[in-house]
Amino acid sequence: EGVMKSKNVLYPLFIFLIFLSCQNFMGGMTGDKNDNQSYMPLNVGDVRQIIMLEDSSTLLMSIVGTARRSDGRVVYAMEWKWGFFEPETLYYLNRNGYFLGTELDTTDGYHINSIVNPFGEQRLAKLYPEDGEIFTHTPGSSDNAFWICRKEQPLKTFCGIFSDVFSFNLYDTLNFQPFMETFYGKGYGYLGTSAFSSPEPDFLASYISVGNKTVGSIWPTKNPGGLMKNSENRKNLSEVLNRIFYPGIDPLGKR
Repeated sequence: EGVMKSKNVLYPLFIFLIFLSCQNFMGGMTGDKNDNQSYMPLNVGDVRQIIMLEDSSTLLMSIVGTARRSDGRVVYAMEWKWGFFEPETLYYLNRNGYFLGTELDTTDGYHINSIVNPFGEQRLAKLYPEDGEIFTHTPGSSDNAFWICRKEQPLKTFCGIFSDVFSFNLYDTLNFQPFMETFYGKGYGYLGTSAFSSPEPDFLASYISVGNKTVGSIWPTKNPGGLMKNSENRKNLSEVLNRIFYPGIDPLGKR
């Protein structure tokens, strides 16, 4: 059970290729088109519930509307609600072939070059990935973290088995070690995450409603416990989640 997947070996050549193939962040691939057959569709009204396997606590992610960045670009407002905690609203968009997290206003924080990346955009997934493709996590950032795309075997989740799946494996260039792995299904988007170098997912989807497609069912709301109960572990988990979806805030650290 769990995930059936094969791992590719990371060769030093990949490290070299990332610098040769890095695209111009402000230009690059065409289109802001939102295609519901991409690996991360975005629509107002989309809802997904994620279950933390360690304690079956729940995370509900709902796109509740749109907002405008200070440059006028329309982005999607996604409400994150862990258990019964107060929700946080975070902002995302699909642009230049990437699913991105963003700030609403310009920032020069988080070790990001504000000229290269004024809104602190983070590349979280490719909309149309290719096996073995490499892309940087945060253009203009000094940490140089990067993703490697991998075509996966079918992924079993709480809302069914997805056959057309890509994983995005986050590496740190300081030690060339994988940090985590996120899973996305074509036409359905985010499905789950393996974090802390876990061999199996730590989070899996139980319900996804995207566009006109709905799979799974909503589980009863449950507050985090276990791993999340300890404040230090919660802080560590928050740092992992920041790399997955959060574009610069630490919502779990506020609890």
